[in-house]
Order: sequence, then C-alpha cells, then structure tokens
Amino acid sequence: MHPFEPEVLSHSRLFLGGAPARYDGGLSYVLDLETRAGRGDVAHSSGGVDLLSARGTVEGPIGGHATYVLGGRAVHGAGTTAFVSGPFPYGYADGIARLDLNLREYGRFGVTGFWNQESVRLDPGLRTRESPSWGNTAASVRYRSAFRGSTAELTVATGAFRARVPLGGTKPLLVDGISRRDRFAADFVRPIDGGRLAFGTSFERLSIDYLAWERGVIRDTLLMKSRAEAAIMGIYADGGWQPARTVRIQAGMRTDIYSVDPVPRLAPRLLATWMFGERAALTFAAGLYRQYVRATLDADSVAGLAGGPVEEHEALHVARASHVVLGIDQVLGEGIRLGVEGYFKHYGGLPTTEDGLAQASGMDLWLRRDVGRLTGWFGYSLAWIWSSDDDPNSRRNFSGRHLVSAGIAGPLGTRGSFDVRLSYGAGLPYAAIPDPSSPVPEPAITATFSVEPAAEPPEREDPTSTPTEPYLRLDAQLAHSFIANWRGFALEIKPYFKVLNALDRRDALFYRYDVGDVEPRAIASLPLLPIVGMEWRF
Repeated sequence: MHPFEPEVLSHSRLFLGGAPARYDGGLSYVLDLETRAGRGDVAHSSGGVDLLSARGTVEGPIGGHATYVLGGRAVHGAGTTAFVSGPFPYGYADGIARLDLNLREYGRFGVTGFWNQESVRLDPGLRTRESPSWGNTAASVRYRSAFRGSTAELTVATGAFRARVPLGGTKPLLVDGISRRDRFAADFVRPIDGGRLAFGTSFERLSIDYLAWERGVIRDTLLMKSRAEAAIMGIYADGGWQPARTVRIQAGMRTDIYSVDPVPRLAPRLLATWMFGERAALTFAAGLYRQYVRATLDADSVAGLAGGPVEEHEALHVARASHVVLGIDQVLGEGIRLGVEGYFKHYGGLPTTEDGLAQASGMDLWLRRDVGRLTGWFGYSLAWIWSSDDDPNSRRNFSGRHLVSAGIAGPLGTRGSFDVRLSYGAGLPYAAIPDPSSPVPEPAITATFSVEPAAEPPEREDPTSTPTEPYLRLDAQLAHSFIANWRGFALEIKPYFKVLNALDRRDALFYRYDVGDVEPRAIASLPLLPIVGMEWRF
C-alpha cells in the first residue's frame, strides 16, 4: 500500500527547508498533503482486492452543488496462511471522507475526516487488544471565499494520535500515549504587482496524556497518569515576487507566542530560485522552525509505579531548528528530471540531549522519468545526526543512515504492464522496547519511558547500534487491463499478480532477544508472498 491513497490526493509537496511562513512546527521537515474534491459529473469508483489487502474509493455529485469522496483501505492477510506461521502479524486500516459544497458567489465549504489504525503482533501469547497499536483521527472544516481583493480560507480542525505499547518487567504494563490538537487558522492570499502576498493567523491547543496500568487488570486501575498542556498563537506574512526573468524569491516572517513561555518568537523564511538556461534551476532555502516537544518522564516518578499510582502535570518545551538547503533541479531529456539537495540543520532546546543541541546534515538525489513507454525513478538519501556529550565514545550520540528507492514500469503487449520496485536501507538505529514476555529487573522499568535500552544480562551488549543486515525489499507486479462499456460507463478491470519481498530478505520493524541470543532477532517478519488480485476503475 502507498502511505496515502493517491486516488484522493490533490497535491503533495515536501519542504526540507524554506517552507512558507504559513507553516508552524516542522523541526525536521514540512510535508504538505491536500485531498481533492470529488468529481461532479457522474459517480466514479476505483479500488482493488487481493489475498493480502483491499481498498476502494467512490465519488460523485450530490444534487447540483455538492460533491463527495469516500475511501477506505485494509490489510486482512486472509490469503497468507500458507506462507505465515500463525496469525498474520500486521494489521492496518484507514478511511477518509470529504464533502464539498459550492455556494457559488458565497464561496466553497468543505468537511474532511480521516481515521487510521495500525498494529503488529509481537508475541503470539498477547491478546489482540494488548498488542502494540497506533493510529490517527482527524477532522477539519474549511471555508474559502473572495474577500476584499484577497482569497480567504478559514479552517477549524481537530486531530488525535494514540499509541499503545505493552511493557515487560516484574509488573507487566500497558502504556497509552494520546496526543490531541485543536486548531483554528485564517489565511489570506492577495495578488500584488509582479507577485503575491500571503498573510494570516492561527491558534492551536495541544494536550498529551500518558497512562499506564497492569496488563490483565481493568482499565480504571491506573498506575500512572501524566498530562501536558499548552497553546500557541501565531501570525505570519509571506511574499513572493520575480525581480528578474530568471530569479524568483519568496520571503516571509512568522511570529509565535507559546503559552509555556509567552515571549514573541520570530521565525524568518527564505526561498530563492535562479533559473539558468531553459532546463535547470538552482534553489537556496533557509528558515527557522519551532514546535513543542516533551521530555521523558522523571525517573523518580516512573519508579513510583511499583508502589502505587503516580499523577503528574508536566510542561512542554519549545524546541527550535534552523535549516539551510541548497538544491538543483535539471531536465536532462524528454520527461527525464534530475534533482540533488544538500542540507544542514541545527537543533536547540531539546530536552533529550546533554546541552539541548543537536545537528543533522545529508543529501538527497532523485532521478525520474514520467513520460514515455518506460517510466521509473531512482532515489538516494544519505543523512547523519549527532549531539554533544561528555563521553566521546558514546555511540548513541551519532546516527547515520542511507536509503535507496528505485522502480521501473512499462507496457507488455497492448494492454499488459509490469512494475518492479526496490528498497534498501542501512544504518537505521534501534529504539529499544522491553520484551513483554520476558521479566526484566525492576529498576529497568525507569528505562522503558525513554530511548535508552532496557537492562540486559551482563553477558549481552545493549542494542545501541543498528541491525547488522541491511533492509532490502524487491516487489514485482504483472497486470493486464480489460476495458468494456457497461450501461454507458467505461469500465476498466485489471487482474494482477504480485510478488512481495521477492528476495525473501529481512523485512521487520521489530526485533527481540531470546534466551541465549547475542544479537536481536527479527520478529513479525513478512516472508516472500505471491499475491493475486484485481483492480477496477470506472
């Protein structure tokens, strides 16, 4: 599955630096995703079903002034029993709905809702509701209209993220983390001579709750209740103009006030593009970003879980990040584009490092072809992140990784097609979670709320490095399209055959120690899976 259903997306854009001043947050990057309105001519549908998953989207008009889009996806694993021992270890489902109302001269009104839930079975002995799970819910109401020479957009939104993790120890626990956000924003865009001016304001409330209780005990018997609350109010102005035929500049300033420390904080942004020739552009971007972050629980408070309930009201911290990015985008030939970006980021105000500081740098390269009989892409990403520490030999303060993603697609005969995709990753570090099925010494319960590894027997080293075997994944697909007319509709049916993880290599997000193990062992791994399915579109 794609991370987000392409059928319902209007556009997506990634900002490693130089994101417009409209965006707050984004210590590492800003990813802008926007869904599209439903088509208003007739009803349409697309989707697919196979031995592993199912998805579907329907859209169409409601009367003469409204449109809708409904979509859903799920991983069911019903056809994997011959390849996976025991129950299928992964679970995923999501749903999205959007309703748009055209008020003509009074503007447009839209409502969007989204939900997803993901889980993984780490231990066959755990009940389903005790398996690690995480997911989001979100809803927004948006109104767009012309207002005194500007395009105005008013947004009210709410969202929540929840994660549940089982923890081991002499007192096995279930821990819930729930983050909620409520937001109001007013954004305006006005054309000016040779460019555009954007300005607006936003207000947001954030709350984070952490709960813990004994596994197998009713939910009301809490051992810990930790809560953090804060608010943020901001205003911004952002302008874009073209001072010369080959130069474009976008500059802006954002000012935010955080309730935990109500001092106005400025966040300047700059994006400059120089187009040389007809086929290449050089971009320089820089900006300052801030957002709330939360420290790990105090060790004394967590240690109190062994003796009885703990309740705390915690404060959030305002962290910052400065980004500098230099990139080039060039057209090499018919439909072939090459892009290279290098970046440096400096972080401050982090409660999880020795002095609150950290740095990151890296580069991204991508090559793609979007037109022609053969299409495809190649992407490579290299990154490092490090922080200061009094101990120069500490491996936990430096992390490096590199990723490769590649794919090629093309026709087979008149209506057939093939698709091959490759993913590779190395250097992705461990983040330790105690094994829920193995008792650990009581003092280690304080480590389960941080990124520090749980206490291990003396003869075994802590998993502070990375897996010795890199991630490698190869998927392939063969398909054939059949097109027919059904009651005046053009109907496309596409049966396909997929092979997932064709190299039968390690494909795990989770590892565990068993008795006698020196290195962590991959669990909940996806084996080589042949998949038969069918897509439709009308």
